[in-house]
Amino acid sequence: MPGNQFERMILALLTVVVTVHGYVFCSLYVVNGSLLMERNGAGGVLAATANRGGVYMLGRSCPIWAVVLVKFCLAYGPEVLMGSPCSQAGLPGVRSPDEPSHDAGDRCHLRNRGSECAPP
Repeated sequence: MPGNQFERMILALLTVVVTVHGYVFCSLYVVNGSLLMERNGAGGVLAATANRGGVYMLGRSCPIWAVVLVKFCLAYGPEVLMGSPCSQAGLPGVRSPDEPSHDAGDRCHLRNRGSECAPP
């Protein structure tokens, strides 16, 4: 886990770079690749998007690099503002396997109001 803000920013950057490229190229090549090539009479997906003038985004056709850049910016902001802090907060009541459990001692303390507990 990242220990400081710089490490969290780098982790967010790497996460967004991988997911944005995966999403854009998966949606273009895997999901819509054959349809793009068929409708544009092209031999490849890049040629089909070039024939169309780019990829439709925000009401107009944009080149693939612009789509990646816009999606990167729209993903990096929320990842830094929400994703990284939420991942650091963790789930309430969940402990690391390395941390000792104090549940028995806490229950003992509550039951005996501060007196020492003998182990069961």
